[in-house]
Amino acid sequence: MESKQNQSRQSQGQLRIYLGYATGCGKSFTLLKDAIAQKQRNQSIGVASLNHSERSGICDLVSEFPKVGQKVDQDGSGLQLDSILQSDFDTIIIDELAMTNPPGSKNKKRYEDVLEILASGKNVMTTLNVQHIDSIAERLDTALSLKIQERVPDHIFNQASSVVFVDVEIDELRARIQSEQVFPKDKAEQALFHFFTHENLSLLRKFALEVMVDDQLKRIQNEKLLSSGGREEADPGVATIVTDEEDYEDLYQKMIHKGAKYASQYSSHFYVIMVYPSKLLPVRKPNETSALSKRLEALAASLGGQFLELKGPGLSEQIVDFCQTHGMKHLLFAKEQSGGFIQKAIDHTRGIDVHLIDRPGPRGER
Repeated sequence: MESKQNQSRQSQGQLRIYLGYATGCGKSFTLLKDAIAQKQRNQSIGVASLNHSERSGICDLVSEFPKVGQKVDQDGSGLQLDSILQSDFDTIIIDELAMTNPPGSKNKKRYEDVLEILASGKNVMTTLNVQHIDSIAERLDTALSLKIQERVPDHIFNQASSVVFVDVEIDELRARIQSEQVFPKDKAEQALFHFFTHENLSLLRKFALEVMVDDQLKRIQNEKLLSSGGREEADPGVATIVTDEEDYEDLYQKMIHKGAKYASQYSSHFYVIMVYPSKLLPVRKPNETSALSKRLEALAASLGGQFLELKGPGLSEQIVDFCQTHGMKHLLFAKEQSGGFIQKAIDHTRGIDVHLIDRPGPRGER
């Protein structure tokens, strides 16, 4: 008879993400309460990592579970991946999905460890703050000049089997910080006056709510219970049109992120189309891929989009034909390039919203 461990590894494990808009929302506490309920249903659960086990209320909860694969290092953030993979646990608790692993680890990022664990057939319960989702990090950079170093690609977040939003009122969160429930006294005041301001938290909470709405819409779409007419309205395809011109790379990156955001809002499919106007064709050899094309393709893939190229005569007709055959409802073009073949494509599209995206102006400009 095949062992329980071998049976569990025949299929992909399930990823459950507890999403919050800031540290202190209660993600780890909620995760552990849910894990205890699962344990009572005879699920075998081990804790590989829990960053805030010293906090009030969490210490008692985490003591309910055995430890697995916890690596002793300087900051306690490492994992013994092989030990986790060889264990008999059905589900592994791994806090802070966006963390970077310490030197000497098998993988650079914690989410890469999680992917291996899921591939082995084990389930993973993890936590994530919304600012660490790659597309949200880009928006925070634009809105607040806030650089988020620790990031999780959108496609990792999107493959979660379930997402639990752990919410708390902003005043309540700030009260938790002030009462030293989240940070020690020497860091609490600094946090309240810097990152944990009302303005920052309001924006982060808004983004988190948007992400959760998008996630639920996708799950409805994936159920495939809508009528054909309903599906067409519910799945309005989005395409971002770019060219192989490095002078526009920053703008194209902005357009790709915006296109991915539209697609996420509509729970629809997303394309990045590299077009080659006649003026660019002599520049590249046949089948030659530019460095810019590779970078934009990688960005599109990280945001869950598909990348393709159109070249040769009749570019506007090719774009229109693509829109008709792939159900496009939204097209994004660079505002500075809205003449020529792009204008022809705009003139010949029907039932498609065209978005002309401009370069960002100086910060503070109205």
